[in-house]
Amino acid sequence: MENCSKKILIVEDNLLLASVQCRLLQKMGHDVIGSTDNGQDALEKVKTDAPDLILMDLNIKGPWDGIETMHKINEEVPTPVIFLSGTGDLSIQKKAEKIGRAHFLTKPVKMNELEKALQCVLKDVKVA
Repeated sequence: MENCSKKILIVEDNLLLASVQCRLLQKMGHDVIGSTDNGQDALEKVKTDAPDLILMDLNIKGPWDGIETMHKINEEVPTPVIFLSGTGDLSIQKKAEKIGRAHFLTKPVKMNELEKALQCVLKDVKVA
């Protein structure tokens, strides 16, 4: 990536995976501005912290899944997203990619895959 630090919010209900994702992003030079395990908190963090991107698990705690959460977030503040899933189900992937400015990765995520996804999703995002 072009050494442009981005503010990234992690939405992941597995604490260990959230920690690994945080370390990967920090190794790439990004600023992880927070982590949450549910859609309601994610929506509030987006409103208050204005991340450049969200790393979103598809299966999270609370009444909304990752896709529904992103629909609600984008109604308020359009934000690029990288969806993460433990399954490679193509129908879920196609549904997730309909969000717009979205990318889909299957867990476990490798650093080079995450870096490519970040480049793809963030190519139009300007550094504040």
